[in-house]
Amino acid sequence: MPKTKKSNIQRLDKRFGIVTERIIELITKGTIPWHKPWRNIGFRNLFSTRPYSGINPLICTTDTAYFNYTSPYFVGMGQCKKYGWKINKGSKATWLRWGGKQKVEQEVESETGEVELQETFISRFKWLQVFNLDCVDDTNSDRKIAEFIPPEVKNKELIPNQAIEEFLKNIGSDVRYGGNEAFYDRKADFIGMPHRHQFSSKDAFYATRFHEEGHRTGHRDRLNRQLGNNKHDPLYHYEELVAELTAAYLGNEFGLASIELEHHASYLDHYLRLLKQDSRSFFSAAYEAQKATKYMMQFNDINQGKIN
Repeated sequence: MPKTKKSNIQRLDKRFGIVTERIIELITKGTIPWHKPWRNIGFRNLFSTRPYSGINPLICTTDTAYFNYTSPYFVGMGQCKKYGWKINKGSKATWLRWGGKQKVEQEVESETGEVELQETFISRFKWLQVFNLDCVDDTNSDRKIAEFIPPEVKNKELIPNQAIEEFLKNIGSDVRYGGNEAFYDRKADFIGMPHRHQFSSKDAFYATRFHEEGHRTGHRDRLNRQLGNNKHDPLYHYEELVAELTAAYLGNEFGLASIELEHHASYLDHYLRLLKQDSRSFFSAAYEAQKATKYMMQFNDINQGKIN
């Protein structure tokens, strides 16, 4: 049994490593996957047609950039076999991560000696192997891929900028404009931003603001993340990655054409160091970014009457 458990851990680490190595190579070449919007692409399974969610669109974005895919659709090996399709020789799988919280019950003995059931929640995740349609050959099958591709995939309507302004207003951050730097002061709990006219575009302004809003969620009175003390602290650069990914998630939510940051120092070397040291760090940062995004989006829902 111990050998099996060790083997499972090795396989799990391998999946983290595959995605992380591709991200490292892309960054080294000057491509930052999370700076690419994925809203308009709508990565999804060919048959369910439901867009992927969570970290999976970002994984698909990474592989699409890495392998130069042109299709937004992915299929599983079993689905290919069902229709007599073949995976082209040399094709590499895209590994998607699925999971969440699961409630479990266990018997515990109380102080009085009675046995009672206690509920707890545990995290369960699994990896799913899929292939982009660019990797699939339907030559020898009577069922062609084209039969299953919808004539038009309608993407979620992009939200206009006035909605972003309303969203930012609902969050209620203390934002102070002036100077040439964008930053978050966690001690005084305020965001510093250059004036809007100093940015090259609206998208650049909003991407930078989203980044700093991401930092703000880490305050002890909010999500209480460890933010790092200085630029020599690995936690400092990990937090920068969390903020960048938060900007990517929010940029995708509001349909920004780009989330390239301006008036902000480059931390790519530090990101590369983090990813090389720990292949899970990207996934961990992406998870924290999703939490930060959800935390901020709830204020929008509250003000629109979606949450009591």
